[in-house]
Amino acid sequence: MASAEIEQLQQQLRRKCALHCESLSIGSLTIELYRPQDPDTLLDEMLAKSADDIDVRDERLPYWAELWPSSIALATYLVRERPLDPHVKVLELGCGLGLTGIVAGHHTSQVVMTDYQPTVLQFAELNWRHNLTTPFRGEVLDWREPRQDLAADVVLAADVAYESRALEPLVRAFRALTRPGGRILLVEPGRKVAQGFATQIAEQLESRHQVFPIRLTDREFMADADIFIHEFQW
Repeated sequence: MASAEIEQLQQQLRRKCALHCESLSIGSLTIELYRPQDPDTLLDEMLAKSADDIDVRDERLPYWAELWPSSIALATYLVRERPLDPHVKVLELGCGLGLTGIVAGHHTSQVVMTDYQPTVLQFAELNWRHNLTTPFRGEVLDWREPRQDLAADVVLAADVAYESRALEPLVRAFRALTRPGGRILLVEPGRKVAQGFATQIAEQLESRHQVFPIRLTDREFMADADIFIHEFQW
């Protein structure tokens, strides 16, 4: 039976959109995720807003409503390689539906999910509570104004490198949000801009840089997709 907190979150989100629950096998884990049933409806609603609306001016497209290959790859990597010590603090940058943060929560007790939009954090919280019994922690975070009080030992970032203009804000955010000696796991699906992005980050952060390719074949729309996990070590 769903807890009162889960039921309340479901009710709040159903006022915004119809929900769909999807089950995923991530290594030895089975994760169930709630997401919008029709992400295109969210996009249509945004495009119908006036040009001076903050969502339009800030280009808050509902990318978060999809479950992207990079998120699945990072979750798979966390289960397969177990790179997280049980005592490290983990921060997920741009958590979306919360898959990788939930998997991290199976390995460490300190996970903070962050995103720019409160609705996204509601979905992340619903999915966290649906899959884990430990307390959820989520924070609204603008990459352009990173909060050093959120700094963590490991920063997770799946598919955030899709626009060249995001490079400088993200580098600043990585600096502010990663503790000395910490690591960043940046995941991208091989886009040209993302590959160049990772190279520039490695140069600007002056860090050790490793790349781990992951091949996904378990979902029809991403069959044989090569996803790249870049590890930056301070």
